Amino acid sequence: MLPAEEWWGILEASGVRVWPAQTVYFCGGALIVLMIFARSGRVANALVRVYVALSLGWIGGVLKGAVSFALFLSLWRFCFWWICSERG
Repeated sequence: MLPAEEWWGILEASGVRVWPAQTVYFCGGALIVLMIFARSGRVANALVRVYVALSLGWIGGVLKGAVSFALFLSLWRFCFWWICSERG
């Protein structure tokens, strides 16, 4: 059994590595929810599917660390470009 100090050290190190991705995922989810309420449609449905797929991939361990974070940011950049190009 691990001593309590070592256990809390492991949890703290894990939290330090993961919190930036959690912030991005949370903000992305909030933006998708706002978009759904503002105008639901093909773009909103596609974004929800991509968001859920990336979230489940992250949780399931398929996507890990910096690769997942870079993929997620690239995907969001493409999605925002796509949304903006549809509007005007």
